[in-house]
Amino acid sequence: MRSRNSIASWHLESSANGLRDSPHFQPMREYSVKNFVVVSTLGLMLVGCATELTNPTPESYQGPRSKIYDSSMNVDSGKGEFCVLETLNGNRIANSIGETLDRGRGRGMTLTPWITDRRIPSQPVKAGLRCQTVHAAPILALAGTVLSVSGVVDFSPNADGRYVVKGELSKAGSSVWIEDKDTGEVVTAKVTSTK
Repeated sequence: MRSRNSIASWHLESSANGLRDSPHFQPMREYSVKNFVVVSTLGLMLVGCATELTNPTPESYQGPRSKIYDSSMNVDSGKGEFCVLETLNGNRIANSIGETLDRGRGRGMTLTPWITDRRIPSQPVKAGLRCQTVHAAPILALAGTVLSVSGVVDFSPNADGRYVVKGELSKAGSSVWIEDKDTGEVVTAKVTSTK
């Protein structure tokens, strides 16, 4: 009579031998290596895409501040165009494109814009601007048109000033700039692309 352990061992061996004789048998090692390579590659891609966002106003700053708003236009349920302040002096900051995509995950094919504003020190900065078509789901972006323009401009905000990032997107050419929110006066150079 066989012991429980030897019966279990015999059953596993005979099952494994039966699978090896099958034309569909693939050694588990091959799948493990393939899975490891795929998962590792995807992980590295995600880490490479993840960027730490910087607070636009350092905690130690006590001086005057200005407020800058992002903007959106031509928004429907599946896509919209966003004009955002993307960087300050080369440091990435939170913006409406990122907020809209983050908050929209799991909501299907519906785009709900989240317009961001932030207070920054009222001192000269290098402002990284972007105006871009944003789709509710990545598959829509693959099937549709994505227009984009980005660049860095010099920006000297006034104390307690209110500003908004504006732009135009078209196949003929696109632009992005900062203007005074109250007067509509353009206060930076326009970043322009022609396509």
